[in-house]
Amino acid sequence: MVLINLEQTKKLAILFNVSIDQRYILVNFDFQINKIKEAIDSTDEKTQERIDWTKMWGSKYPILNVYQQFVDTSFYGNILDKLLTQLKHDYNLNDVDALLVLKDIMANVYKRKKRG
Repeated sequence: MVLINLEQTKKLAILFNVSIDQRYILVNFDFQINKIKEAIDSTDEKTQERIDWTKMWGSKYPILNVYQQFVDTSFYGNILDKLLTQLKHDYNLNDVDALLVLKDIMANVYKRKKRG
């Protein structure tokens, strides 16, 4: 159990722009992050290959279960394939690393657009 004194609580509340009454959100967030990290660390490569990530995330984000019916996936697939090939060539990355870098770039673009 982690104990936080009132001064630390105030500082955290200011840092995360929440009232002290909302401090439980900070603790819950920390707990969730730790659970996710543990799940990632404990999943070996063989297990990861067997997981249908689209189906897993599709239970939370239903668009993943249906987009193939109306999105021209070959069009976007070709663009993404060119980007992956370029990343691999420019930075000498393997397939997985290039995919992870491209995914991270897309996530950051999304975050920037969301912020304004």
